[in-house]
Amino acid sequence: MALLEQDHPHEAVAYLSQAAQERPQEATYHHALSRALQAAGRPAEARDALQAALSLVADVAPWQAELGAMLIAEAQYQSALECLLKAIKLQPGATDYYRLAAEAYAGMGRHSAAAALLEKAVALEPKAADLAALGEMYLKAKQPKQARVALQKAIEIAPDEPDYYLSLAAVLEDEGKREDAINVLKEAINRKGDHAPAHEALGNLYAAAGRWNEALGHFRRALSLEPKNARHCLHVGLAFKHLGQYHEAAQCLDAAINLAPGEAEPYVALGDIFREQERTDEALQAYQQAIVLNPKHAEAHRRLGLLCAQLGYKEKATAHFQKLVDLLPSDAEAQYLLGTAYEQQDRIEEAQRAYQRAIQINAQRAEYYVKSGLLYKRTKEYGKAAEMFRHAVRLEPGNAEAYKQLATVSALGFLSKEPSAT
Repeated sequence: MALLEQDHPHEAVAYLSQAAQERPQEATYHHALSRALQAAGRPAEARDALQAALSLVADVAPWQAELGAMLIAEAQYQSALECLLKAIKLQPGATDYYRLAAEAYAGMGRHSAAAALLEKAVALEPKAADLAALGEMYLKAKQPKQARVALQKAIEIAPDEPDYYLSLAAVLEDEGKREDAINVLKEAINRKGDHAPAHEALGNLYAAAGRWNEALGHFRRALSLEPKNARHCLHVGLAFKHLGQYHEAAQCLDAAINLAPGEAEPYVALGDIFREQERTDEALQAYQQAIVLNPKHAEAHRRLGLLCAQLGYKEKATAHFQKLVDLLPSDAEAQYLLGTAYEQQDRIEEAQRAYQRAIQINAQRAEYYVKSGLLYKRTKEYGKAAEMFRHAVRLEPGNAEAYKQLATVSALGFLSKEPSAT
């Protein structure tokens, strides 16, 4: 092992390969070869060598844990978990094994099981890092109260670790306690001094609350700390955009593009600015470039579809709204927009189907019923139209248009001797 310790992994591999061939029943040679192969950047062969060692001697907990860690790196989570549970059974007091097994469970999406293992690790030795990982796992398991408790304990143990404050703020925001989350991030900044991720997170919270001046201040501070961070440039640009300072916004968005030319988001924001300034050709180009960079960017398709519809490009609008529906099939507004595009092209049956899908997804939007009702009125299906308008007035008793249309289709239904639905 001297070669390995002297940082000569390739020579160590050659020596240990020969030793393992000469004495194939010596598990320690296979294990040592595995370590050398890992150091030489040959992970698949390292795994095979370690499996060979374990086939000879299976009851070595550290080796089982090593193999589990290798399998996690290969995303073979079930096999990794089997190794790590064996390691825990062999050495139940080793907290690192619980941590790794929790990582395997998390890789399979079994966050509650991962949290249960981390609870055991914390019970054995309450480390801040494990408590923070437990909090993250509880959050993924949609157990915010337990997540909050774990993260608060982590902060008690390590009060100068800003990442724990960031995680706690995320939990509090998830619980709808935005002001508490803001105060937690302020505490992180007070303790750590200037910390770009905390400023960014605080800016995001202020932005979500519509407090764009405060958001801008923190985004700019994050950018001053990490001036080559494209995401910070984007955030500053978005804040300027929401404040109506379009020139400054465009400068920041251009900087974000220069730093990360493959990202679609700055182009979407630039498109919004150009649209507000009635620079429609540039807006079209910006949205189109966003889609070139990310064909699955739903918001770019939504906004380009809206702009095409505004400009009278009916077929293009329909194509983008159809793509939006393909990307977000459970989005009622996407279905509604597709319905309006079909209606503008007099594709009545397709429009009605889209409106009805929107209603099935979200039955609480009166405007969906009104649009559907107007279309039924247009096709002289007065009973169905009346039913739609009744739903609309139930949802919005002050909707004068829905009342007016209900009265109209009821009269038309009577005159056509078609009784409206009750």
